[in-house]
Amino acid sequence: MDGTSKAWLALILRDFSQAFIRPILRRYMQKEIMRHLLLLLFLVANYSVATDVVSCDSGNEKFIRSSIGQSKVSKPYSPSELAKEFELICEIKDPKMMDGLVFLLYKNSETGFYYIGLYNGLDGSNQMNGPFVR
Repeated sequence: MDGTSKAWLALILRDFSQAFIRPILRRYMQKEIMRHLLLLLFLVANYSVATDVVSCDSGNEKFIRSSIGQSKVSKPYSPSELAKEFELICEIKDPKMMDGLVFLLYKNSETGFYYIGLYNGLDGSNQMNGPFVR
């Protein structure tokens, strides 16, 4: 092989590499990077949004169970809206019951009244009941 045919072969191989090999490698590396990034986000996300909610003691549980039926006002709410004026006291969650219901006891920091939040895990809805005086 003489010098011109080697040069032509080098140009053809370079063009072939740029046209086919590099895009395949680039896509492969992007997928690998995304795979590792998603795994990392999945592992870190749980710890970054985790909150520690205390289970209710027997006194608070009796208060919630007796008051929830007496509520005349029930309105939907978003938990992120409550952070400004409500303090989360405790929750009642029964892991044996597969109904997905969680009762949350809140205290309004401005008025001192208690509110009961009902979270339905099956459809993701939240209902606020109250106010209650303790």
